[in-house]
Amino acid sequence: MYKKKILTLLLVGLLIGGYFFYQGLSKERVTILYTNDLQGRILPYGARWVEGEEKPLVGGSTALATCLKGMRYDLLLDAGDFFQGTPEGDFTGGEAVIKVMNELAYDALTIGNHEYDQGNENVKRLAKMAHFPFLSANITDERTGERVKYAKPYIIKEIKGIRFGIFGITTSTSICEGLRFEPVIPTAKECLKELEGKVAYAPELQRRSADIIIALTHLGFDEEEEEEITDYQLAESVSGIDIIFGGHYERELHPPAISPKYKTIICQTKGLGAYLGRLDLVIDKRRKKILRHKGEIITLWQAEYPPNERMASLVEGVTSKVRGEMGEVIGEAREEIRRDPEGLRESNLGNWQTDLMRDFAGTNIAFQNSFGIRDDIPKGEITKKDIYQVSPFGNTLVTMELSGREIWQILEESMGRAGILQVSGLNLVYDPEEKRLLEVKIKGEPLDFERTYSLVTNSYLAYNEEPFKRGRNVKDTRKRLRDLEEEYIRENSPIVGPGIQGRIQILKRESRAFFSPERGYAEVNRNKKVLVWNPVKGEEVVKPGDLSWPLIDLIRRSEKSIDIVSYIFSANTWEYRELLAANQRGVKIRLFLDTSIKDDEGNPIINPLIEELKNIKPTIETKVLDPEKIEKEIGITFRTMHEKFGILDGKYLFNGSANIESKANTLYTEDRFFFKNNPSLIRAFQGEFDLLWRNGKWLIKKQ
Repeated sequence: MYKKKILTLLLVGLLIGGYFFYQGLSKERVTILYTNDLQGRILPYGARWVEGEEKPLVGGSTALATCLKGMRYDLLLDAGDFFQGTPEGDFTGGEAVIKVMNELAYDALTIGNHEYDQGNENVKRLAKMAHFPFLSANITDERTGERVKYAKPYIIKEIKGIRFGIFGITTSTSICEGLRFEPVIPTAKECLKELEGKVAYAPELQRRSADIIIALTHLGFDEEEEEEITDYQLAESVSGIDIIFGGHYERELHPPAISPKYKTIICQTKGLGAYLGRLDLVIDKRRKKILRHKGEIITLWQAEYPPNERMASLVEGVTSKVRGEMGEVIGEAREEIRRDPEGLRESNLGNWQTDLMRDFAGTNIAFQNSFGIRDDIPKGEITKKDIYQVSPFGNTLVTMELSGREIWQILEESMGRAGILQVSGLNLVYDPEEKRLLEVKIKGEPLDFERTYSLVTNSYLAYNEEPFKRGRNVKDTRKRLRDLEEEYIRENSPIVGPGIQGRIQILKRESRAFFSPERGYAEVNRNKKVLVWNPVKGEEVVKPGDLSWPLIDLIRRSEKSIDIVSYIFSANTWEYRELLAANQRGVKIRLFLDTSIKDDEGNPIINPLIEELKNIKPTIETKVLDPEKIEKEIGITFRTMHEKFGILDGKYLFNGSANIESKANTLYTEDRFFFKNNPSLIRAFQGEFDLLWRNGKWLIKKQ
């Protein structure tokens, strides 16, 4: 009996051990390395994002070669925009970068939008030179409707018995004469069908279907993007993609992002040749499933990865001629003149560029896209290469005429893009959370929608972006921005930037608007306490807030009409700026004000507001209290109007002690109440407004 138990235990142990041994055999470790947006950075450069006078060297192909030599990996991929951005890349048409990538033994590259800056034939030439495939499934010949021959839609690489299907996608915003860049989602779904062997018309694909599917994309990454498809929207829209290696927005995803819906792993580095991405996978070979992953972004510091001699010799051969020409010193800068690398705010360099453009063209306004500014101007000596890296695309300056309404549209649309426009000749206010424009002034005056303004911009925006393409009297000056910058530096050194001047004001809020259509009413006071009452559940909830944002929220909801009565009303408030935005999108607005309260000189304190309102187009109708009319109408003396309330679209109402002025939030103890869908209460307040309106004096009347 004892021997039997021992044998049984041994057998169970062998079975358990065998199971775990089998499980161990069924797992494989795979390492994938990736780069994106190299932008021709095959030489090291100073890391200008590091504080201090001495900038450590980073990036370049010699550091990358050294880093790769010390690693074990299975795939090396690139997500596009590999050559345009430096003299070494540009002046060789990308040839220098392809030679470097051949030496590094890349496995595949997806075509980026800037690959086409020198035309379709150049991309075709580079694809022939490469020892690895160019990928893109959504680039078609406009004449034939077929995919371009020099780019494969996908490849299959077998690694350790696992078949990796890698398909390429290029952003559909790319532009090249004679080519179409097809929609991303349908193309991706088509690739998935083929890679999964589910295409009825091509049974041979079933014999080579993929186990793990990778999208190698040049789309960018933005969870909130609504107009374009980025990696996030691709991952959320298409089931079956295991991993996305992306480029285009140069956004570091560390650790890799995971899409909520399909759990796709999304990877991207900041690019510029300074980073190498690494993704380690543990894969169940039997079930063809990724069990675990770990991501890492490696910064290629020259001190940590000293130059690889073989690569250094290659780089010397392909860059010597360019280096001699671009090393010429053209002037100096007293300070570092910086761009905003995120493209979200006004920058010193953006102001410098747009001022140069406007002075050269003699126009009212100048616009420059933030992401068209690719580097900073260093403090000290400035070389031709430095300016090339600031403005690498060779864009010329184009003048045109547009209406104020079209200019507003341009600025409004730029709020929702990856990078805002840098400006000269105007000032604007915008809300980054809502991505909405609130105010535009030129020489202190509100933008006139009906007036025609002259502007200058770069040729990329002029010919490729709406509504620039609708400009009148368009003239290409043939003057390259880069040449204009170089001439200015030669003639005016040492140079300084104009600094940050408040041309682009970003709305800052202490809290988001809390008011929602489902709530009954809310009370707000200046102590940042908000009491929200739900009439259905009878619940009261205290939330953070302030007096302004609930009203701003209601103004933004308004689609048809806004009637407001306010004893004191200041133009220096966000409520007023939001009313201007509502007015410009077609909401009918009526203001009833009071001129009885005076300043020390005896003038109505709302005079600054009245002067602004007189210049607004379309008109905001405005009346003020007429004591004699009111006394005649209701039979009592009414010398001062002390009411503060408003009705919006006939369904929202606010009332309380707070005037529309900044002191209501900062000095006085004030409150506002907000009501929704209370017909009897709204009718009562509307009746009060109509009574005042009938018996008021016109200040501003619709023409």
